[in-house]
Amino acid sequence: MSVENISNQSSNDMQISSSNKDSVIGKVYNFSTVRYATLKNLVNGKIRSEVTFSNDRLFIDTKPRSFNKVPVVLYDEIIGVTITVKLHLWHCILMLLSIASAIVMPFTLILAALFFWVGRDRKITITQKSGVSVLIYSMTKEQAEEFKNDIRKVANIQ
Repeated sequence: MSVENISNQSSNDMQISSSNKDSVIGKVYNFSTVRYATLKNLVNGKIRSEVTFSNDRLFIDTKPRSFNKVPVVLYDEIIGVTITVKLHLWHCILMLLSIASAIVMPFTLILAALFFWVGRDRKITITQKSGVSVLIYSMTKEQAEEFKNDIRKVANIQ
């Protein structure tokens, strides 16, 4: 392979990469957790996040404000994105109570399974070079996976 072929191939790869990045720019994701994800606000304990892709950074707006630790993330600073499943404390307590009550009423095991299924969220962790992690919670797996793929496109992560 000649030097010209290698340089042409790398420029084609850069054009494909920039076109993938352009398809994500301006995209807005609205994330939300299950109800009662936080015990701070029992009326509506949801954590809501709006993530906007711009030319060189992510803008993250989280409500309630106490959960908004990092409002802006540069694409160059992102080194990794992971998705894990999180079961919230309130749902764990309800699940344990329904399991304990299954001694007397066995049909309450159905409630334990329901609390497990309803109380799960996806925790998206964006790791930066500085060691700071950004946490975003998503109710659905599909939305979390799509967001992860878009982050990988703009940050050039494998």
